[in-house]
Amino acid sequence: MKVMCVSPTGNDTTGTGSFDFPYRTIEHAVSLFVSGDQIRLLEGTYIPTDSIIISGKEGSIFSDYPGSAIIQPISATLSAACLEIVHSNRFTVQGIEIRQDQSKDARIGILANDVDNFICYTCSVDSFDVASGNTYGIFGNGTGRIENCKIYDIDSFGDELYGIWTNHMHVIDCETYSLSGTHDVYPINVSRYVSVFDVINIDFIFTGPPIPPPPGPFSGHPTLGTGCLAHYAMENTGNDDTTTYNGSLIGVPTFEAGIIGQSIKLNGATQYINLGTSAGLTPTNISLTAWMKRSVVGGVGDYPGVIARRNGGANYSYFMGGTDGTKMSCGVQTAGGSDYMEHIGFGDPLIWHFFAFTYDGTTMSMSRDGLAFTTKIHDHPGNIINFPAIPVCIGLLQGYATGYFPGWIDMVGIWNRPLTFSEVQDLYNFGTGLTY
Repeated sequence: MKVMCVSPTGNDTTGTGSFDFPYRTIEHAVSLFVSGDQIRLLEGTYIPTDSIIISGKEGSIFSDYPGSAIIQPISATLSAACLEIVHSNRFTVQGIEIRQDQSKDARIGILANDVDNFICYTCSVDSFDVASGNTYGIFGNGTGRIENCKIYDIDSFGDELYGIWTNHMHVIDCETYSLSGTHDVYPINVSRYVSVFDVINIDFIFTGPPIPPPPGPFSGHPTLGTGCLAHYAMENTGNDDTTTYNGSLIGVPTFEAGIIGQSIKLNGATQYINLGTSAGLTPTNISLTAWMKRSVVGGVGDYPGVIARRNGGANYSYFMGGTDGTKMSCGVQTAGGSDYMEHIGFGDPLIWHFFAFTYDGTTMSMSRDGLAFTTKIHDHPGNIINFPAIPVCIGLLQGYATGYFPGWIDMVGIWNRPLTFSEVQDLYNFGTGLTY
């Protein structure tokens, strides 16, 4: 896997795809794209002669901050969309702006068709005019989310106009405005096939404070193994990839397809992994990372655990798990006392989500799906304390009747240091394939 840089001032012949020697066209980078790759669009306007299509591959295409990279096709014979992602299991489009005038034939700004775990983040479609047919700013067919995107200044002289159309993707904190058409105009539309859960969790129109810049370029971190105490890839076993802290399977859980290779499937009632009581699994500072996909809609019990050294109440060294079945919580306990923080969402059911938590002795930080850290100063700064009688468990928060996690867990990591944000991004985007 590689990151390919592209710039309007680059060169497809002599360029290497590095930051200093980028390619010139997106089309050339796409021709070299394999699963796991990323295309970084440096600042400028790109004028492709046809639709940008990435098919059957996982990865991402992104800019350094929203609106810095503009895709504005010039061809009058475009396919259905300016940017098309099709037949993919996992793909991210971030910080891209799409424009098109009426002389062109594309009717969709960004199209994700047959894409699961799709993320469209801080993108915009604007100054977009269509002469005929239905018009779509962003069209999402698959699973995932469309978040912090803007659709505006679109004129349709054809049939219906949809700012955002999706069947099973969540729409979060998006803005649609200045849409006009000769027929019906729908700022956001969901298909009749969307379940009730999907509909009630959609924020149809959101106008809020300025959207912060997206995460920076994914640089790659060969040192991610540094300080990794244990890592569990769940390849038909609960053993530690570093071979130090092997786990015992409790309740006969099964293994199914995961984010990479296999994952462990837990029934939410009796199954978990017991990693033992070694003091080596309680560092003074810590990072916890895990992929999870819950199998139920709505609440998942009061305190479903992902990974924890906890036995109810304040008896814990650290934990990552749910709160009231709706939020992800993480916390640590020091000699001065315990404290925790919550994330706004535990994650959509039946969709893989990645969580990372770090503690550096003072500050707790949490990220979901590679997005920016939220932080909280610990009420009692200091080193994490160890509870030698409490085992570390994956899939269970001990001491709670509803502490069992229902669903799939994969690629669990424990570090003895706080990971940097760029390291967390790498884990989310392609770090799951690294060797620990």
